[in-house]
Amino acid sequence: MNFEIHTLYYKNSNPIFFDFHSKIMKKFDVPVQYTNETLNVGIWMDRVMNNSKSDIVGFIDIDCIVTNKDIINKCLSNVEKTKSMIGIAVSANHIFPYTHIYIGPAFCFIDRQTWNKIGKPTFGQLKDKLKNIFKTKYDYSQNVCYQLEKNGIRYRALYPQFFDKVHKEYYLHNYGMYGIGTYYEGGVYHLFESRLNENTKIFEKRCEQILNDTFTTEGMINSRSFE
Repeated sequence: MNFEIHTLYYKNSNPIFFDFHSKIMKKFDVPVQYTNETLNVGIWMDRVMNNSKSDIVGFIDIDCIVTNKDIINKCLSNVEKTKSMIGIAVSANHIFPYTHIYIGPAFCFIDRQTWNKIGKPTFGQLKDKLKNIFKTKYDYSQNVCYQLEKNGIRYRALYPQFFDKVHKEYYLHNYGMYGIGTYYEGGVYHLFESRLNENTKIFEKRCEQILNDTFTTEGMINSRSFE
């Protein structure tokens, strides 16, 4: 099995994201190919997929890190076995039907040959414009999951367990919620809304904990809480 993992970060992004991200990935021996460019994430993901020669392609956002070494190996093993896709569960709460749970682009691994076989579906968005009125709308990477479903291919979503701060729009259908600073099963931590300074401080705190081996979910909000 050969694989590659890619991370995009914009030219004007806060440098602490690359600094912490690269340190954590080095800590856990995760090889990442960084792209420092300001372009649409869907276009970039499609470009990576089309240029790749690897069996498995992974994507990890610059504001998404792992809390342990095993999670990457487990994801790679899952994709190698299933020839499908694995990643964090999200829902496009702003796009009808609002209830579709799929794998978000912030942390995902996919079998490249399977992606080829189902027609190389775009990882990009289809926005709600007049010319698209009769088409199924989708957010980043959601279309890939729709196409896997249409071809009868199961994929594995890692569900949120805890998060640091409530974001009113982050509902995961009937499962519960996720939010700013979400911890997903297995050991994935995704900040979301990284452009806001108050969220950057949350990310910095969590990254320091991971680097110091003191990360804990204690005190975080339970994703399945009734509160």
